[in-house]
Amino acid sequence: MVIAVSAVYSITWFPVLIIYMLNYFHASQEYGNITYIIGIVIVTFNSCVNPFVYVFVNERFRSHIKRLFELPFQRQNRIQLEQRMATERAESGSSQQQRQAFEVTAVAD
Repeated sequence: MVIAVSAVYSITWFPVLIIYMLNYFHASQEYGNITYIIGIVIVTFNSCVNPFVYVFVNERFRSHIKRLFELPFQRQNRIQLEQRMATERAESGSSQQQRQAFEVTAVAD
């Protein structure tokens, strides 16, 4: 993930850094001309692209974004499903404990 974000950062900032360097050595470069404006737009594009890079690269970030944009009825359904699964796990855990206790008593007899 760090490599992808760094690559996008480098690609988007490279043109502006070249413009700055050219302006340092040759004062003929103006900050209001079209190349400078395009460079600034590309740098701004970096900030817009970062969330998409994170979504494509990081599974955890993707799941949080999905949860953020859930509709209310989807969220309610997910919560009910999680509660149902938790109760089923608790019930199956207690039945497993009962089964293990029965097996222990059966073996002891």
